[in-house]
Amino acid sequence: MAPDARREPDAGTVARLRSGDIAALEAVFEVLSGAVIRLSRSLMGNSTDAEDAAQEIFLHVYEQAGKFDGQARFSTWVYRLAVRYCLNKVRQRRRRAAAEKAAVAQRIRLVTAEPGKLPATKDESARAAALLERLPPSYRACLVLREIEGRSYAEIAELLDIPPGTVMSRLSRARRLLAAMLDEPAEK
Repeated sequence: MAPDARREPDAGTVARLRSGDIAALEAVFEVLSGAVIRLSRSLMGNSTDAEDAAQEIFLHVYEQAGKFDGQARFSTWVYRLAVRYCLNKVRQRRRRAAAEKAAVAQRIRLVTAEPGKLPATKDESARAAALLERLPPSYRACLVLREIEGRSYAEIAELLDIPPGTVMSRLSRARRLLAAMLDEPAEK
């Protein structure tokens, strides 16, 4: 257990906090902030996010202190708020990353479409084109023919003069490579 994980604000401080005393929040922060920051860092994976989270968590503690019912230790109640806050932030981050990844994947499909149907921004279009360009030419050809042109495996095999099994394996590899590239952070 962490050195200050067992520390608990005194009952008087908690009572003052419950009645809206901002000085009591400072005292609670002094006692519990180290443990909350460590917990946040463990859940969020990054010190900057953890420190930002701790500030938001203690603001939430202040706003919600009147709801503390005394059934559990005050520190347990604060840690519960911290866990919920951090997990919600991680979920939001994942949803945002998944949405960005899906948007880039969609733009890859559009990047070689008619000029009037290109992605809305130059950055989006450039990233989609750059990802396609990074694929080996044989993979890129199969992917473009299948995903953008809508060709069947047999048509692709005929156009590229390769067996249908090779088309399927190249598509599979191209998709894996694209998925890995989409997980990479976008260059600024």
